[in-house]
Amino acid sequence: MGSSFLFIFSFLCTAVFSVQSFAQYDVVVVGGGLSGLVTTVELQKEKKVLLIEAGSRWGGRVHTVGTSRGLVEDGAEFVDRTNNFLLQLVNRYKLELIELDKRTNRMRFSFDSKVYSYDELEQKIFTENREQLERLQRLDLRSDRSISQALSDAGFGEFVKNVINTIVYSETGKNISTIAHSELGGYVRFDLDTRKMHILPNADESFKVKGGTGSVVSSLSSELLPESFMLNTRLQVVRSTPQGFELTIATNTGQRKIQSRELVISVPPFQLKDIEFKIDAKGKASLRQITDMPFAQNTKLYLFFDKKIWNELGFSGAGWSDKGFLFFDSSQGQASKAGTL
Repeated sequence: MGSSFLFIFSFLCTAVFSVQSFAQYDVVVVGGGLSGLVTTVELQKEKKVLLIEAGSRWGGRVHTVGTSRGLVEDGAEFVDRTNNFLLQLVNRYKLELIELDKRTNRMRFSFDSKVYSYDELEQKIFTENREQLERLQRLDLRSDRSISQALSDAGFGEFVKNVINTIVYSETGKNISTIAHSELGGYVRFDLDTRKMHILPNADESFKVKGGTGSVVSSLSSELLPESFMLNTRLQVVRSTPQGFELTIATNTGQRKIQSRELVISVPPFQLKDIEFKIDAKGKASLRQITDMPFAQNTKLYLFFDKKIWNELGFSGAGWSDKGFLFFDSSQGQASKAGTL
């Protein structure tokens, strides 16, 4: 058979091909985020596994930082009710979840220099755009028509386009002119019967992990065998061999080569450009499919307050702005009186 090449990222796995011949390691896993950690912890029970991570810590996009004002999530922060992968890890390590304030009428939206509550924004859109909403529902969901074009075809003005673009941009880093109309329902849904607007209906963000999402990372990494991992180790070259793969890696002490029968790459697609792949045509085709997938990059900015003034004003500390950012109370569930947006 051919060599084994497996990609894992954002909890999505794509198998490419497999092998049966012997090598120095049965499996090399590249990337020490949640997916890479889980893969290594499970495989090391029966195989000789090596996990390599370019950085100096585990967790990837999951990173909890302790500050004098409380915990700050430098990466992934919320847990959906439907995220079975993460919920299973929480249960496995007996971690505690904090249920968040999801009362949408306490959210705030800033558009065209005016602030709206969720209810006010919802009422404005349904009151002023009844015919447009009906036309939008009648439009065929076509992948060759963008969300922006669909909204124009339905007769919406700039205000609604601005609202939807802000929501889409906050999740993807892309403008609605580049997103297919068929994907609109994943960002915003309008229910004409109940006159309700559902924002990000597939992501409820109901929970946070008490002690930070990094608690999951700490629990997983504590199960790594001493001989099964290397931090500060960057993968540079992947070359197919009859036995599997020859990998060139760079450590603090220089370059070295290792042999692996199977390979699992668990990094975001945009990071693959830093790796040189000398693999067969089938592997290259799969690689192109992965690197062409959209993957948004966002920047977090934290503002620290001595007290949660938004709660005193009756707000939840969550909302969107047409200036290109969303905001939320990152200190929900923490005992400290101080707050973080």
